[in-house]
Amino acid sequence: MLKINFSSAFMEGEFKKNVRFFKLSYSGALLEVETETNQNKLELFNINNIIAVHIKDQKRMYIWVGKQSTQSLQFYISKIRFILSREYSDLVTLRYIYTDSGAEGLDFFDSTGLSKNELHEQLKFQEKLLSPKVSEISDLKNMADEYFMAEDYEKVIDISQKLIELAYEIGDEGLKKDQKEFINEAQLRMNLKKLMKSAEQESEEINQAFLELVTSEKIIAAHELIENFKLKYKDIELTSIPEIDEILSKEQKIWKAFLIAQDEILGEIEVLEKKILSCIEKQEINEAEEHLHTGKNLLKNVMDETIQNKWRDIEQIFLKSRADHDELIQNSKNIIQKLQESFIRYEESNQIELLIETCQSIIMHSKIIKSDSLTEKYSRILKESLEKKRLKTLQFVIDKLRKESKIRLLEGDLVESLNNYDRIISQLKDFMDG
Repeated sequence: MLKINFSSAFMEGEFKKNVRFFKLSYSGALLEVETETNQNKLELFNINNIIAVHIKDQKRMYIWVGKQSTQSLQFYISKIRFILSREYSDLVTLRYIYTDSGAEGLDFFDSTGLSKNELHEQLKFQEKLLSPKVSEISDLKNMADEYFMAEDYEKVIDISQKLIELAYEIGDEGLKKDQKEFINEAQLRMNLKKLMKSAEQESEEINQAFLELVTSEKIIAAHELIENFKLKYKDIELTSIPEIDEILSKEQKIWKAFLIAQDEILGEIEVLEKKILSCIEKQEINEAEEHLHTGKNLLKNVMDETIQNKWRDIEQIFLKSRADHDELIQNSKNIIQKLQESFIRYEESNQIELLIETCQSIIMHSKIIKSDSLTEKYSRILKESLEKKRLKTLQFVIDKLRKESKIRLLEGDLVESLNNYDRIISQLKDFMDG
């Protein structure tokens, strides 16, 4: 029967939880490495590497420094505490112990579960591999370090390629892997350097475009411009470039003030909406258009898409009303033209009634097209025509009363004849008072 040692499996699981292994990368990051077997652990401890081992129950961190680790990698040793707190804040560490490869204390082996003999045998084997080329490899590593610190990454890559060729010659997998990682970091930094230069060159153009948009009060467009610029260069620290940091700081202040002013802008827009609809109802199209223009300028600084859509609807209502209004205006102009032709005929034939009706129609359509001159002209003619009509009516009444008075006088009815003259006088008086 198959027997399973549950106690042994449990102890191994607890050990894994208690001891965690990390490899320091050329980017300055601590990368946790899964170690399923002792062989996996041993492979980590290569003379080119720097390894951190955290012991949870002891709240202790060992920093193991490989003899052949580069200056570029050793540069981050003093920063490991900060890196650990930034990337693995859950790890409580009260004590940091630094040890060089081959100089580990007994407590190191007791805590990590590594075999002293196995580790030292592996280190001797790695050094033996390097021994035929140790001087050349050391010189190349030092050169690569110098170029790396000077940010001449193309030369770093060239030298690392030579180191990889040497690693193939002596069969050193650790050196080969280390230099490939070094090349990857150099390539990454070279690309970032190019991005930094590109961003710096573009900053003047971005600043000019940003200021133009802000001057035009197109704050949202200005904000989007900067956000797109930040997105384009998201892989670099833009604030490290003074010119760009100044632009970003300026934009941040403007955007903050803009967001605070949003409520006031929305209130103004709401008032304008009501004015536009009221003007449309009253056929005050020019006034409505002015309010619409003001509102659209304010809308440039409104983010709410619902309000933007609402204003598109209002603009459509306005455009339809203006089209209807323009059609009405044109119709009124055509009608006025025909009425004026009729007016001339009625004036020549002295047809007062038709003249009055024509004047009234012309005045009505003149008000529609907002022609003060036509309204004033035909209002004056209408007034004169109405006076003529009254005078004509008075003349008709007086003539009639005179005739009746003569008839009554011939019939001997002197009283009624005199009454008719009293009526004539009354008519004249009313006309003068009117």
